[in-house]
Amino acid sequence: MWLISLLIAAGVALAVPVQANAEYTFLRDFGGSGSGPGELNLPLGVSVDDDGIVYVADTFNHRIQRFDTDGTYLGEIGAEGSEPGSFSSPFDVEVDNDGRLLVADTGNRRVQRLDAESGAVDAVLGAGGSGPGKLAAPTGIAPLGDDVLVVDRDNTHVQRYGADGSLIDEWGAVGDEPGRLRTPLDLTIGDGGSVFIADAGNNRIQRFSPAGAFEDAFGGELSTPQGIDAGGDGTLFVADSGNDRVRLFDPLGSLLGGWGMTGSEQGEFDLPRGIAADCAGRVFVTDAFNNRVQVFVDPELEETRNSCELTLEDLIEMAAALDLPGRSEKLVVRSLGKVERALERGKMRSACRRLAVTSHLLGRFADILEWHIDRHHGKRGNGRSRGRGHSHDPAAITAARDLAGEIRAFAKRIGC
Repeated sequence: MWLISLLIAAGVALAVPVQANAEYTFLRDFGGSGSGPGELNLPLGVSVDDDGIVYVADTFNHRIQRFDTDGTYLGEIGAEGSEPGSFSSPFDVEVDNDGRLLVADTGNRRVQRLDAESGAVDAVLGAGGSGPGKLAAPTGIAPLGDDVLVVDRDNTHVQRYGADGSLIDEWGAVGDEPGRLRTPLDLTIGDGGSVFIADAGNNRIQRFSPAGAFEDAFGGELSTPQGIDAGGDGTLFVADSGNDRVRLFDPLGSLLGGWGMTGSEQGEFDLPRGIAADCAGRVFVTDAFNNRVQVFVDPELEETRNSCELTLEDLIEMAAALDLPGRSEKLVVRSLGKVERALERGKMRSACRRLAVTSHLLGRFADILEWHIDRHHGKRGNGRSRGRGHSHDPAAITAARDLAGEIRAFAKRIGC
């Protein structure tokens, strides 16, 4: 079968456990072979949301399963088929900034966006083929603000879709040179909006700008890396699939450590593929041929933070760090301050209205920044310019859109 052939090509070379600076220890595993509730058949993708719900792409069972962080089964979405809401060998699952699921429905050559609880389809991205807006084998997804990046293994490129499902951009070409790809399988968004791609066929990780400009390549220690995720501090977690281990890198590509070896015991792997880090210091790894998910933990973070939910104070700090047109970040900070006062006075309706307005404003500011970058790009050579006291930096667009998403999530949590 085409999928099994691809995975076996990752290799099963015996790997020596890596002595890491960053020590992650085995916490638990869950799953087990089968097709029943909570059982797995070649799990390839994993994601965890801010409420601690773990979503697993149960690939050969053609469904997405939900668990809590302890591994307790909570439910499932989808079944085998080609209708909206059904799947064929889904490779990956992610949670967007609004809490919706993004599923790489690989066998159906599309990406579906669904409600995380009901499974109702909100949008379908792409269609089978090789032209613009077409997908041959989507294997990795990453939300970028309100947009979605999709890596297409067989077309060897990345496509960017807007919130309405329309194609915005595409980039990438096959090859071994820097900036070219060979069997790309996954991607993640790091600090400042940089896009990191698991370039499996070239045994490396490549870093690009959000617009697809090549920035760097690293990972000479890797063998067929198939999964990647960025932690909250920028640390990159890489599924070094051909070596049956996990590797850690800093955002500049320096190796920090790792763990794992071939096997079926705790902390051992037989094709690690999907990987997801949460803000409580846990790392979830799909151990594909062992039909389980393993959970590892950074003991220091586990002791200091167990919630991924941002407080209003967190949102205000994020707003103050923005770089918006005309120093408009001050307007956002003041607006969030008014939300705080409204909540203190019990004026929920006013607080909810202010949150909605602030989120909308951030989206408009991001649009303005993007327009300026498009207008000035090429005139100054590096995609950045200065004007009216602010920086036309692509990272500012991502930060503004991310904060807008966090504000919407906060509003939902408080009952707006």
